[in-house]
This record gives sequence, C-alpha cells and structure tokens, in this order.
Amino acid sequence: MFKIYYLHRGDGIPFYIGKTKNVVRRIHKHYDNFGYDIFYSIIDEVEDWRFWESYWIEQFKCWGFNLENKNNGGG
Repeated sequence: MFKIYYLHRGDGIPFYIGKTKNVVRRIHKHYDNFGYDIFYSIIDEVEDWRFWESYWIEQFKCWGFNLENKNNGGG
C-alpha cells in the first residue's frame, strides 16, 4: 500500500503532494529541499498510486492551492 500525503508548514496550507510506502523516510528526504519546518498529512492509502497521486494533485490545484510539485504526478 502506498500513502498519498501533502506537506505543509505551520500555517497548514498544503504546498506539495507526494506518495510513498515509508512516510518517515520520505519526509527526511524532503528536509533537504524544504527545510525542517515541514509537516505531513496522509490523505489516502492506495495500491494504484499513479492514478491517485495525479488525482490528488489536480484536486488540490482545483481547490486553489499553489503546489510546488514539478510534475502532475504518476511519474
């Protein structure tokens, strides 16, 4: 099972959507890019991550969040 998550800072505003099997290990890698003042929230647990990661990125963009993802997911 893959976990789909979003990253946010203290303000709670999502700025990145990602997927992983091991959230703790993945968040530690994000520290290099985004610093240590980030938090994560799991939004879904799925097997077909390619579809769902893309879905959630598009959904958060539709809700008006300015995501820092370099692509539209599923890659």
